[in-house]
Amino acid sequence: MSTRFLRLLPAIVLGLATLAALGGPAHAQNLGGPLKVNGKEIPVSAIKREMVYAAGAQVLEGKKLDVIIEEEIARRVAAGEDRAKFEFTQEEKDALFSAALQQIKDQYPTLDPMEVLERNGLSKRLLEGQVGQTLRFDKVFLPADPRQWPVTTTDAITESAGADFITKLREAQDEKDKKAKEAAAAGNGEPVPAPDKKGEDMFKMIMRKMVMQSLFDKSVVKYASNGLPDGVAMQVNERKIMTDEVYDLVSGSLNDERIRQTRVWLAKIEACKQELQAKGIWLGDEEFQKLFAEHKAPYDQSPFKLEVIATGFKRFPSMDSYMTFFRVLKSYERMIQYEINDENLTKHLARANKLLGLSRCNVQMILCSAMDMSTGKWRPDGWEYAKNRALEASKLLAEKNGDNWDEVLEQFSEFWDPPTPVGQPNVNSNLRNKGRIGIVNRNEMLQRIDESEFSMFVEGAGIVDYVFFDQPEGIDGPFKGPHGYYITRVISRTPPTKEFSLTEPQQRDLVVQDYLSMRVNAWAQDLLENAKVEGLQ
Repeated sequence: MSTRFLRLLPAIVLGLATLAALGGPAHAQNLGGPLKVNGKEIPVSAIKREMVYAAGAQVLEGKKLDVIIEEEIARRVAAGEDRAKFEFTQEEKDALFSAALQQIKDQYPTLDPMEVLERNGLSKRLLEGQVGQTLRFDKVFLPADPRQWPVTTTDAITESAGADFITKLREAQDEKDKKAKEAAAAGNGEPVPAPDKKGEDMFKMIMRKMVMQSLFDKSVVKYASNGLPDGVAMQVNERKIMTDEVYDLVSGSLNDERIRQTRVWLAKIEACKQELQAKGIWLGDEEFQKLFAEHKAPYDQSPFKLEVIATGFKRFPSMDSYMTFFRVLKSYERMIQYEINDENLTKHLARANKLLGLSRCNVQMILCSAMDMSTGKWRPDGWEYAKNRALEASKLLAEKNGDNWDEVLEQFSEFWDPPTPVGQPNVNSNLRNKGRIGIVNRNEMLQRIDESEFSMFVEGAGIVDYVFFDQPEGIDGPFKGPHGYYITRVISRTPPTKEFSLTEPQQRDLVVQDYLSMRVNAWAQDLLENAKVEGLQ
């Protein structure tokens, strides 16, 4: 499923700040039965929890915010405030729900709003929950009058914008009230200017982000990788979020391909863990937590939080899966520490320079898709359909030695770009153009076909790395990939804009990271292929 996001601005409901117009569920019937690796069974509860991490990122974020909101309410009620002031009416909820749907209709007029939600793992039930959460969040943290904002809010906004910002907001509200009183006293009947609704929504969205980021930064959030007991998906401060509580909300957004990928991930991680434990180099709990805290610390002071890098750029489905991978990677690094030397890194440098030095490749692809890309639903027997279609396209290309590439691409390629949201002409910067991808670097190519660091670890390799680093100019394939079978054509390449040096510490570290990433993917795939695994297709 694609996770290339399109932005809805301003977002009037928490959780609607980013919605994709592509990708979607084809509901799966079950979790696939028992899973064993070298005789060790992965319990159903662990499989279910991993499915929650894979499909329930938005729901978990919502649960996290629910806990934080309730904690704030409890503190203020204990201090004497009336809980009723934080409640909302059904009329308010209905109005905001309708406004949220209308916003989607306005920006994607050719798509059904409920289909857009479904493609993002949402449903009417989940949207109603987000609407209620938004109303309660605003009543607790962001009442309309900034002079009534609680200390939690003013502290959070002061951290981001400074104390003067709060002062100016309150002075502006004083001036607004003064003018309203003067107009009422004058009684001249002049109409009051209509509020700038779009501007107000934008302002409210910015304030929400500031407050939420501060609240999240001050909360202690734990996942399975932090040692949570079986059956617990997440812990926010002292509140445990049970797996079943979230699974019931996300099970409808699971599809067979996501279930397959998640089960492969679990089996591969278990095979890696067994091998590393057998060699006595698997990171212990305390050492792992210490190393991960050190890894995370620099991002805490950056606008690009580690969670954004892990789930947005590297495309891990959850922070927990990234933490699990990090533990495998660092344990594996111990195992090959003596191989991370100048001789091996020098051999690797040619590849690393292409990646890190932003070499570019002019590429086109024909996708014969197992998914109906325009609806985001997997076709029945989609993989067989895609394979046969790719073989037919390959035969036509072979008959004319590829001279009919443009004609075959136009006839067979099923890449699809979602419509550009109304009012956001520049939002679609990663267009696939039916497979005419153009001149891109490696990471841009990953985005175009929905591969990622996560998917390459799970699958053992990726189409992009072969095309970008190794494929000669010309046509190759078909290759099985994220959405179907791909026939690839390399037209030309440009050299790196920068050559990296192993004598410069920061550059050497980046080369080492890429070397490790390539090595661990190949090693983990070999382990899985040679393990005795029961329960994978």
